[in-house]
Amino acid sequence: MNEDIDKRIASEIGYFFLEEANKKEPDMVKAVTIATKAVRDLGIHRVEYKNNFIEIVTERPGLLIGVKGSTIDALTKFLKEDLVNIINFQSIKIIEERVLNSLYSFEYVLGLEEDYIEEYDTCDDKGE
Repeated sequence: MNEDIDKRIASEIGYFFLEEANKKEPDMVKAVTIATKAVRDLGIHRVEYKNNFIEIVTERPGLLIGVKGSTIDALTKFLKEDLVNIINFQSIKIIEERVLNSLYSFEYVLGLEEDYIEEYDTCDDKGE
C-alpha cells in the first residue's frame, strides 16, 4: 500500500507543476509542455512517504525549494489540501541526489574499515 501512496504523491507533484504552469499559460497543451519540462529539470529520483514525512530525492533541490522557499511552501500547501484524506504529513524532506551518493560511498568505506578491523582481530599477538 505504501508504494501506491508514493505513486500518488509523485503524480500530485506533477499536477502541482501543471497548475502552476497553467496559471501563466492558459493554453493547456503549452502548460503541459512547461510542467513536463519543470518536473524533468528537477531530476527527481524518488518520492517516498515514511514516518509522517514526504521524502523527495532530487538532483536539483534549489529548483524545488524556489526563491525564498516559495515553491516548496506552495507545494506543501497543495499536497496537504489534495492528500488530506489519504495521508497526514508534517513536512517535506528534500535530499540532494549527489549528497545521497556520497553517503552511500561513505558507508561503503566504513564497511571496508570494519572488515579490516575484524581481519586484524583474528591475528595473533605477533600480527600474523
